[in-house]
Amino acid sequence: MTTAASAVLEERTFRPNYSLRVALAMASLASAPLFIWTYYLIEPRIPLILGIAALEVLVCAAICWAQSQTRLTLDSIGLHYHSVFGDRQILWQEVTETRYLVSPVNLGAHFGLLGYAISAIFKPKQVTLSLRVIGGTGKPIKVTSSFAQAKDAIGLILGQVLPPMIADARMRVGRGERVEFGPLTLSSTEVAFKTRIVLPIPEIEKAELAGSNLLIRRAGKWMAAIKVRSDRIPNVLVFLEVLELFAPQTRPAGIDPLGRVRL
Repeated sequence: MTTAASAVLEERTFRPNYSLRVALAMASLASAPLFIWTYYLIEPRIPLILGIAALEVLVCAAICWAQSQTRLTLDSIGLHYHSVFGDRQILWQEVTETRYLVSPVNLGAHFGLLGYAISAIFKPKQVTLSLRVIGGTGKPIKVTSSFAQAKDAIGLILGQVLPPMIADARMRVGRGERVEFGPLTLSSTEVAFKTRIVLPIPEIEKAELAGSNLLIRRAGKWMAAIKVRSDRIPNVLVFLEVLELFAPQTRPAGIDPLGRVRL
């Protein structure tokens, strides 16, 4: 499916935030006492220990430098991604698919005291965003919460690619076609999941993104009839928008990147 940009977009550049660099610096500082303790307690003293410590510092510095060179630029033409490994570009009219995921995050659970320290200093949001944009013949471009103002970047991208995709899918469903979204199939009368679950449109009470999952509930049922991780559904936001045209009872307010997500 070929799409076109929905609106003129002023050029904006997004760069990685400092969370990874801070985490690496804190990890290096946290490991320093271990190196010192090992150096002074092991006899004979091993010069290799100092070499490993120096190598750790160099690796962390190299990663920080590489991340600082990364940037994402959005303009009226498309997405442009630059890193030390090369450049990638996807024009808006080339975009055929997006994969969207919102993941709840608990830094303390993942990184222990280090995670709690980072949380205390930077007070990061309790979710991470991930949007993979696919189009053309090149590699996809992935935008995550590792970018500063990632929510703004993802919102701008969605604002460019969603409207023409939604219009195309609505037209196809309206004329009686069955539109596939990976394992999901949508028609004007039903939603099917891998042909195993078929939900008539009037029986659908709610369709939403709940954390990392797409949930579709049947009226009167507590458990979701369909539950699947949202990034396994191509163009999941397009699916929700088109579904609402034929099942208005599922419609929430807004089109904010997090507006559809129940945390």
